[in-house]
Amino acid sequence: MRFGLHAACALGFLLCTTVSVQAAPKLLPPAGEATVVPGGTETILATGLFASKYPEQVGDVETRLVKAIRDGDKLTVTVRFRPLARKGTSEWNDTIYDKKMSEKEWEQHFYLTSGNKKYLILKDGDGKWLAPDELILKTGAGSWSATFPAPPAGQKAVLHMRGLEALGPFTVP
Repeated sequence: MRFGLHAACALGFLLCTTVSVQAAPKLLPPAGEATVVPGGTETILATGLFASKYPEQVGDVETRLVKAIRDGDKLTVTVRFRPLARKGTSEWNDTIYDKKMSEKEWEQHFYLTSGNKKYLILKDGDGKWLAPDELILKTGAGSWSATFPAPPAGQKAVLHMRGLEALGPFTVP
């Protein structure tokens, strides 16, 4: 009898846990899920959050790694930003970085990791980073792209950006 009572309690606990997990709201889509966007669909390679400086207006901002395109020995990644729940009607800007960012800050805060290696954003022939000069989210929305040396195809990689959760791992094309 005692075993039956413990088994019934355990089964009841599991059922309650299963129901509560299934009823939890889906905030961020899982990696690999295709979502409809204006002009078509895009596959989400990784998701994360950015804590807005204006939580009373927007709360957290969802970050989505939506593209990783290999072109020979280069890998270009694209991240999209969107507010999870806009609370106010006022316009505001979140600056993740601006044109005054130093070379040291670029190297410390914007990179890919894959295996045991760190891959920094590439520079063009004039020594300019292959990324936008600034990243300012207008009312929590925006996009960003950068080009890195490509890690070996098939390896897992993680994108690191200042102020954001690491995005990944995703498979390098």
